[in-house]
Amino acid sequence: MPLTGGTELINPYTIFERVGLRAGMATADLGCGVTGHYIVPAARIVGAEGKAYAVDIQKSALAATESRAKLDGVSNITSVWADIERLGATRIPAGSLDVAMIVNTLFLARDRNQMMAEAARLTKPGGTVLVVEWKTDATAVGPPAAQRIGKDVARAAATSAKLQERSEFEAGPYHYGLIFVK
Repeated sequence: MPLTGGTELINPYTIFERVGLRAGMATADLGCGVTGHYIVPAARIVGAEGKAYAVDIQKSALAATESRAKLDGVSNITSVWADIERLGATRIPAGSLDVAMIVNTLFLARDRNQMMAEAARLTKPGGTVLVVEWKTDATAVGPPAAQRIGKDVARAAATSAKLQERSEFEAGPYHYGLIFVK
């Protein structure tokens, strides 16, 4: 089956349903990348009463996400330039997020524990940290298998940040998902 768009790999709305994202909530895509594939639909869901943050270390990624949001008629995304591997570096109020998303980003981190600690710092008590990563099997799409991380690595980073696992799920044919609670 040819892949024609991002939802062939992961449908963000299916994932948001799993974490209970809804109108009025605050959410951030930590390591949003250039497509806005998660934060643009998340911003639609949380609406004008909610908060949606696109966070990335690359200013070009933030600019591309802003462009996509504008094209899609979404105006409630705040771009935040930050190194999410540095605790305290992300200029979002601590303890303010209902849902922090780390999607296809943890495998890129030099310091996964710090990235997860930053996500936990930003999340409200009782809030959710969503991790979606490439399955470790070699596939025709995605990074080389040697760069991918298993669930055990993601869980260890979450444990180091004092997060509790709520559930695990299949996030699509090439990804797994883990939901942690602060």
